[in-house]
Amino acid sequence: MSEEQFESKRERQKARRAARLEQEAQQAKVQGVRRTATYGIVGLVVVALIGLLVFRQIQKGQQEEEQAAEVAARLDELGCTPDERQADLGGGHISGTADALSQEPPSAIYPDAPPSSGRHIGQVAPSGVYDVKIDPRFTTHNLEHGYVVAWYDADAPEDEVAELKAWGEEMLDGDYPKLIVSEYYEDIPDANFAYTAWFFRQTCDTFDADVAEVFTRTRYDTAGEAPEKGIPTHNVGAQGVIDPEGEDLFLPPLDEEFGGTSAVDEVEGTDPASAIDPGNEDTEAAEPAEDEPVEAATE
Repeated sequence: MSEEQFESKRERQKARRAARLEQEAQQAKVQGVRRTATYGIVGLVVVALIGLLVFRQIQKGQQEEEQAAEVAARLDELGCTPDERQADLGGGHISGTADALSQEPPSAIYPDAPPSSGRHIGQVAPSGVYDVKIDPRFTTHNLEHGYVVAWYDADAPEDEVAELKAWGEEMLDGDYPKLIVSEYYEDIPDANFAYTAWFFRQTCDTFDADVAEVFTRTRYDTAGEAPEKGIPTHNVGAQGVIDPEGEDLFLPPLDEEFGGTSAVDEVEGTDPASAIDPGNEDTEAAEPAEDEPVEAATE
């Protein structure tokens, strides 16, 4: 091969290499543009989603404010009292013996019924909608843990009681599992329905789902002032949870006064309710010692 041929071959090789490098550079440039465009689109989508979430949150807040305002305007029409703070009746556990329970009946420790604070039994009732009566010394303990309890009177209109129960089931299936709906063991003073949370109560002649929802949303668990709010929901089978099992859940002296099966044996043989529920074994319990009075002030 002559020197001229050799030089010509080298030049062709250089030209091919230069063309290849140029092609690779162009491809890299195109890929970079595509990558930048992709990142830009993803960024725009993320910003749009965040904006949508913020918008929906603002919209939800506005809707809740409008609902609360509409409810406030209809209280007289529905025969409802305002959602009012009640007297602080303290807290602490009553001993689970029949004698101790008989000495502290609901009528003695809860001068204003249904209760929104006060001494209570060491056990609790499970979340649920009930056709039976539950001793308020159980449910007051639930209130201390951030529950809302909705009571209905024995003489309340049946269709409205059915609406209350349907509302309760819907709330339990939604964002409010710490809820109990039950018939009150005696007449609710001057009302057919009562909604209670720690320190707060509202009563109504007529059931209205919006009234019940606004009260629950305002006073529920961490939104309220319960001293032991934030602990898990009390479910059947958990420590210290006494299931009515389709019968009135009474303690002395209500069991003797109203009949039915007494729960005193279950209470005496059961440890106090704990913040540890199945699936939450690492959660520390936060219960006062038995019979030790505690202040009901918020933490």
